[in-house]
Amino acid sequence: MAFVNDTLLLLSNGKFYNLQSWFQGGNPEFAGEIGFGCETIRAIQTNAGTRVIAGLSDLFLPIRQIALYNPYDSLQGYPLLDIDSTNSNVNGLLISGDTVFCGKKTGNTFYLAMFRVVNDSLILIDTVPAPAEINGISRDGSLVAVTCGMFWFSWYYIDGNTLVQMGTYFDWHFSPTGVYLKNNLVYTADKFYGLKVFQLSEPPEATLVAECRGTGGWTNMFGSTAVNVGSNQGRKVSSFIIPELMPGSPIHIDRNGLPAGMYVCTIRSGGELIAIGKFIVY
Repeated sequence: MAFVNDTLLLLSNGKFYNLQSWFQGGNPEFAGEIGFGCETIRAIQTNAGTRVIAGLSDLFLPIRQIALYNPYDSLQGYPLLDIDSTNSNVNGLLISGDTVFCGKKTGNTFYLAMFRVVNDSLILIDTVPAPAEINGISRDGSLVAVTCGMFWFSWYYIDGNTLVQMGTYFDWHFSPTGVYLKNNLVYTADKFYGLKVFQLSEPPEATLVAECRGTGGWTNMFGSTAVNVGSNQGRKVSSFIIPELMPGSPIHIDRNGLPAGMYVCTIRSGGELIAIGKFIVY
């Protein structure tokens, strides 16, 4: 789902709801429908105003695309403005300003693709090879990190309109899904093992500096899938999803590689918060 503005919410089934009355104690109001189902919805700010990027896929056909819509053009039935066949996972697409980062497949090669939305069109700016199909994407300044396939994450430098590959991390015991890049630290959600934090350094190298072990992927289909990092009065706070955490699960910290601060782990099962843990690096 995506907020188009402060009160207009677009769900992945293509339906719009106005939440203004809900904020005041009433019920959400149905405001219209684009008329498609998708896996991912994002709002994007462009030179033509706020638009919506949808990641589309078909359960029965190998069709995966990103599509551009105008969420305010209800009189025209929310027409499709532009579309691109990515042939790759659409769940991990990232919006940064007027730019879209997503996975793309051409032939047998997977890529990280960078599009810009200009005058209601998707303009392909650049692509760069990725080790495998991209699961998640995060950007911090001129760096972009992506999780790929079952064993990899890679990071890239944005040089104007060019993507430059910097490095790749590989581990047979690594199943990364979600990713968050901040201050040269790559926070990953490992399907089977929970949170893993890597320090990027020069020459291009990634070093594991912290982890919080989980058991999610071993006991259910989804495991750890997402990670988010925020700022709380100067402290680094890490929040990630682990459906189940075994009592006494080990937490390993390399205190020399992780910035000082408090890290908070939120643990969810079936979408419900079941526990909160924290650790502090001095």
